[in-house]
Amino acid sequence: CLQPGAAPADAVRSGKPLPEFVETTPATQAFIDALGFPFTLSWPKSTTGRQPDVVFAAASKAERAAWTSAIAEAIHLVNNAFRPGSQRVAGYLMKRSGRKTGKPGKWLKRWFVLQASPADRIDYFKKEAEAAANGRPKGQIALLPAAEAYVPSEGIVPPQAFPFAFSVRTRMHNGSTQTVALAAADAKEQGMWLDALRYCLEENNRRPARNGVI
Repeated sequence: CLQPGAAPADAVRSGKPLPEFVETTPATQAFIDALGFPFTLSWPKSTTGRQPDVVFAAASKAERAAWTSAIAEAIHLVNNAFRPGSQRVAGYLMKRSGRKTGKPGKWLKRWFVLQASPADRIDYFKKEAEAAANGRPKGQIALLPAAEAYVPSEGIVPPQAFPFAFSVRTRMHNGSTQTVALAAADAKEQGMWLDALRYCLEENNRRPARNGVI
């Protein structure tokens, strides 16, 4: 969404999508001034170079702000509709045991399921058939706010044994942290999981801010 005129000095930019302000010619400015409280919906340039715009006019400044904020949020959702994390992700990964004891254990093959965002956890099963039958997960990995998905250093996971490893670190409600070491079969699979997890965590971190909860 584009709002005519220069951005006010006190304009606030945050993680939430907000309208952008664009400079206008005097003639165009005179036209939109007559509309009261205008705002513009603009699309990317087409292959012909033409930029189609639609100008709207609200009844008040507050109404315009409400419309532009709502449309900007809708555009954000549409643009991210097909990003990794917007779809369910599932597959076999290697998982290092010992998370509960704090001592690194052996690596086990498990079937992992990350539901479409928003999701607050990853479920894992011994076998794919258990997940397909809606069985009880073998375990879960919490995706609480401030969690992160990353590629660990070589000292944490031996690259010779697991060259496509990644980790999920999450801060629990009691303030402690838990780190789960995982490994994919190849670089493509590793990238798929990291993209999906990071998108999910990004959305989880946006939701508390959007709802006014710290």
